[in-house]
Amino acid sequence: MPAWSAYCSSKHALESFSECLRYELQQFGVAVVVVKPGPVATPLWAKGRARSTSQADPARLAAAQAVYGGMMDGMSEMTRKSEAKAVPVEEAVAVIYEAATSRNPQSLYHVGNSRATWLAKRLLPDQLWQGLLGGYFSKAFSAAAAQGSGSLQEQQ
Repeated sequence: MPAWSAYCSSKHALESFSECLRYELQQFGVAVVVVKPGPVATPLWAKGRARSTSQADPARLAAAQAVYGGMMDGMSEMTRKSEAKAVPVEEAVAVIYEAATSRNPQSLYHVGNSRATWLAKRLLPDQLWQGLLGGYFSKAFSAAAAQGSGSLQEQQ
């Protein structure tokens, strides 16, 4: 996802680490599972919005907005939409409890709508998946740019 490189790469690293750990520990009867939540309704959303630009140097933020304004505003809008679709914490807790207490746990558990995205990415050819995402992000960025750059800063 554009503008979320560090976040997304950390999630992929954790998944890869867990897969390796699963192979290493299976000989000892230790199950390693991954729980992949989609958006979950927690205070993290508001904290992230509050910190997204408040800790940035104003001159650097202005320079970034000049170059990446459409992308920044588009991702901000997409984040708001994700938050609006977030599942209750109790739903995530139920899946985590199931994973932790199952006698025969799955290697991967999904919470909320993360399964649909995961399945689409696995089943669709790479070019089609990338084309769909590229079109989606391009549309979001264009819409944000049409509304005018600077809206991210104005939200703070």
